[in-house]
Amino acid sequence: MPHRRIVSYETTIPRIVGKVTGRKYEESVRELCAGELELEGAVSALLAVRARIEQEIRTLEENILGFAKHSEPCRRLVTVPGIGVLTAVSFVTAVDDPARFVCSSRVGAYFGLTRRRYQLGEVDRDGVGVKMR
Repeated sequence: MPHRRIVSYETTIPRIVGKVTGRKYEESVRELCAGELELEGAVSALLAVRARIEQEIRTLEENILGFAKHSEPCRRLVTVPGIGVLTAVSFVTAVDDPARFVCSSRVGAYFGLTRRRYQLGEVDRDGVGVKMR
C-alpha cells in the first residue's frame, strides 16, 4: 500500500468518524476500510485491542468504586465538594496509615506541599500553599 494512502486515512478517519466512543465508531471505521484488504486486517487488530483496553478500564473502574464504597475514609472524602471517587481513593492509598503523621500539616509536606513564607527582617508570614519542585 502506498505511503500516501496511509497518511490520507490517518488524517481523514477522525474527521469522518467523529466521536471516539461506542459501537458506532467501530462500525464507521470498518465501513470506511471496507474493500481495502491490507487496511481491514490492521484496523481489525487495532479495534480488537481498543475493545480489550476499554474492557480492562471498566474492570479497573469497578474495582476502584468497590474499594471506595467499602472504605470509610473514602466515603468521608467524597462528601467534600470537588472531591470525587478517584481523588479520594488516590489520597487514601497514598496516605495509607494516618497515624504515622504527627500532625495534619505533615501530610501536606509528605506530598511536597509547603507553605510559602515571606521573611524580611523581623517580618515572618506564612502565605498560600505551593507545590515544591
